[in-house]
Amino acid sequence: MAMLSQHEDNKLDRMQASRARLFKEYKEVQREKVADPDIQLVCDDSNIFKWTALIKGPSETPYEGGVFQLAFSVPEQYPLQPPQVRFLTKIFHPNVHFKTGEICLDILKNAWSPAWTLQSVCRAIIALMAHPEPDSPLNCDSGNLLRSGDVRGFQSMAKMYTRLAAMPKKGEHATTLTYSRMRYHVMQAAQTLVNKGYDPEVIDIMSLKPFDLYTIGNSIKKTHRVLIVELGHVYPLILLRMVDDISDWTLEIN
Repeated sequence: MAMLSQHEDNKLDRMQASRARLFKEYKEVQREKVADPDIQLVCDDSNIFKWTALIKGPSETPYEGGVFQLAFSVPEQYPLQPPQVRFLTKIFHPNVHFKTGEICLDILKNAWSPAWTLQSVCRAIIALMAHPEPDSPLNCDSGNLLRSGDVRGFQSMAKMYTRLAAMPKKGEHATTLTYSRMRYHVMQAAQTLVNKGYDPEVIDIMSLKPFDLYTIGNSIKKTHRVLIVELGHVYPLILLRMVDDISDWTLEIN
């Protein structure tokens, strides 16, 4: 019984240390939001060991213009052990499994160090997007294109999937504004609506840096309807600016 109690105490100590580290990173993330506009990390409201990240595709790559969602599952032994990270957004990349989103990256395995943070992991994944390693592929089709020297073929496929999965959707029937981890759910719902014959337009607010009311306004003027899907932080700001700046347009606000 004493040994079991000691084991439980050690486990509790590890969890408390992990929570303290994650809480420290959470506060740092809040400060980094302005400093690093390419990354948005969000902690789950009810579980500090579950995080979501939105990362912008690096410039001068087939992923430019896309916003990609990552899911983080942080172990209780963090930061002694690395988080499990996968792409939720479909991406055509040699080092990302096309179906599961699993990422082949050394820092998430044997090269992990407690000095890494969730924010720096996101930065490493962005670097991997810009500099793929075709010799250790999880997506063999993508890796084979690069290994055979067919860079144009690889870029064409990567751009196509970026356009289909990671870019805001244009439509005619309604404007949907979203950001953060709600973006993934909105894109899934938008595809369901398309399958039923509707044509929604999705605008990711994160992609509008600086905040671009002109783009939002033109979309609403076209569709005459706006649906705002968010986490309770941005909605009042958007609504007030719409009322002030687009008051002469007829809107249906849900």
